[in-house]
Amino acid sequence: MVQKKDLSRVAKTLLELEFTSPQSEFITKEYSAELCFAKRGASGGKGLGSAVIDVHQDITSSIRLKEVIKTDTEEVIKRARPVKIKDVNMLVMTPEDLLLHLTLRHCFQRLIRLCDIDEVIKLKKDELNWQSLLQKAKENRLSIIMYYTLYYVRQLLEAPVPEYVFKKLMPSWWRKSMLDALLSKAVYPDDSNSLSRGRKYFLQILMVDRLIDVFLVLWTVMFPSFEWLAYYYGRSRAKKIYISLY
Repeated sequence: MVQKKDLSRVAKTLLELEFTSPQSEFITKEYSAELCFAKRGASGGKGLGSAVIDVHQDITSSIRLKEVIKTDTEEVIKRARPVKIKDVNMLVMTPEDLLLHLTLRHCFQRLIRLCDIDEVIKLKKDELNWQSLLQKAKENRLSIIMYYTLYYVRQLLEAPVPEYVFKKLMPSWWRKSMLDALLSKAVYPDDSNSLSRGRKYFLQILMVDRLIDVFLVLWTVMFPSFEWLAYYYGRSRAKKIYISLY
């Protein structure tokens, strides 16, 4: 994770080291919450490469939610703890910030990714500050997403999440009833047979804490800007989509 002001310099350094990124033309503050850089090995071959680096400037990986979920990268870096791995000094997130990041990154993407969250909770159970996590979830407008993520982590992987955490995160009765109904047909909303990609995205949007933000994200999805389309589909394809929409 890097600060926004350092993103261009980090990307330039990686490109000079012969890393490549299909997103390199979108190194902007607005559309690059996450950039993937890869470097191919001497033998070449297919796939991403022998070395892959994900560069984040925000713990929010979803472009759809970037404007409505409030996170502070600078504060996350300030709270990070120094560690040494193989004689290399580096910083790691606090357990609370790491859980926020993993919740946003893995929200209804793949079932196996729940294991990351489960491992953090189990390995850091003695130092994990649940009250601090609850406060950060509220400040960042992540309470509902966090509720359902932790629910499935405990339900499927038996993660030791205290009951009072669910009581604090639980959404209002009517929103919980609606979301429960949408989730009722799946053991976990990663099951491709019961939840389409569009339905997963719709669920993510409905789990944004503030209703006004739900409508804001829906508006952005229905009437996307050209740059938003270009980030996802490439400029040539985005032009065709943009023209067809407008």
